[in-house]
Amino acid sequence: MTAAIEPQVRSANGDDLGFLVEATELGREAVVGTRGGDVELLLTAPETTLGDRYGSALADESQMISIGMVDDVAVGFARAEVRTSPVGESICHIHELFVLPDARGVGVGARLLDEVVAFARTGGCIGVDARALPGDRNTKNFFESFGLVARSLAVHTSLD
Repeated sequence: MTAAIEPQVRSANGDDLGFLVEATELGREAVVGTRGGDVELLLTAPETTLGDRYGSALADESQMISIGMVDDVAVGFARAEVRTSPVGESICHIHELFVLPDARGVGVGARLLDEVVAFARTGGCIGVDARALPGDRNTKNFFESFGLVARSLAVHTSLD
């Protein structure tokens, strides 16, 4: 009998920067050419290097980065940030939640999302926000299975 895979989650640290950069690059490559993907990549491109982005996030108390693990190997991560609206309400925005393709379907993403929700509750947030590209049914279904539902639709036209 094979033992069930038990994903673990821990807080990221400086030693994780290489994994965070590599996983982000894989995730960004996966959306090139997909519906909405190219514009999303433009809008979410880091203003600095990815390493600097994550280094800053690790030092920022309004952000969290968690690492999803299977058998002590990093296979996914989530980065989220508490944002306060002009009227004083806070919402937790998920910037990234990514699991390596070979590690999907065993609960790593669920554990990462649980960590985001716990962070949001601790931060006094009234909700959690995330983005999914149009046509990315797997991501949409994943978020919906946790009660996140579409609240807006971004539209775009190319001018070239």
